[in-house]
Amino acid sequence: MVGDANRLLLDLYDPKAVLRQALSAGPGWAAPSAHDYLLIWLVGLPADIDPARAAGSVLPLLFPGGSTGKGLDAQLYGLLQSVACYPRDALAGWPRRRRLRAGDRCRRPAA
Repeated sequence: MVGDANRLLLDLYDPKAVLRQALSAGPGWAAPSAHDYLLIWLVGLPADIDPARAAGSVLPLLFPGGSTGKGLDAQLYGLLQSVACYPRDALAGWPRRRRLRAGDRCRRPAA
């Protein structure tokens, strides 16, 4: 039963199995970087899923003993820990500022 619950959480929070694929890649395969996997995973999450909650949920499932060793696994573990530290609710309170720079295409002419 616990296995089924874990599978459901992984299917919810890693819907395209990007993280599972990253961790199962063999040593001879030229894997993308941990940052690439993280970005692919973040973009693949449904809009209503908080990335921090998803990262916090998959960490103990994918890394039951914590980070092991070096390389891609350890880098991905660290990146997921960083994502887990910034839940959507906490970020909602931060002020949003938009800085325009010279040549910014979004700048509208003054009326």
